[in-house]
Amino acid sequence: MRINASTISAAVLLATTATGCGLCGNEDEVRVTSPDGAHIAHSYLRNCGATTDYVTMVDIETPGRSNGINAYSADGAHGLTLRWASPQELHIECRGCPPRHLTAPRIDGVAITVIGAVRGSVVVPQL
Repeated sequence: MRINASTISAAVLLATTATGCGLCGNEDEVRVTSPDGAHIAHSYLRNCGATTDYVTMVDIETPGRSNGINAYSADGAHGLTLRWASPQELHIECRGCPPRHLTAPRIDGVAITVIGAVRGSVVVPQL
């Protein structure tokens, strides 16, 4: 049986397409529980392989639920500081982060303030 270059190219394309969705992984960074224990702020680094940049992310989780809700993300790998100002207010300080979105939404009753440490800019959630 003779295999030509187009057959090999098609096989590689098929294998890449079939497995492409499962290439991303998360590297856990920090989990910080709110003062009342009702929420957890979870920062992590999303890695989807060699051809894409990292994404720094923060989710708000509720104990007992399987998935969190994305509260913040920024392109690239950045250092974060997560601090609960109160049971309903999370401060995210991101050193050198270019935000992927300009507002931080209120999630499950939690107000989120994003502070860009390099520029001193603050993104205040839309209430």
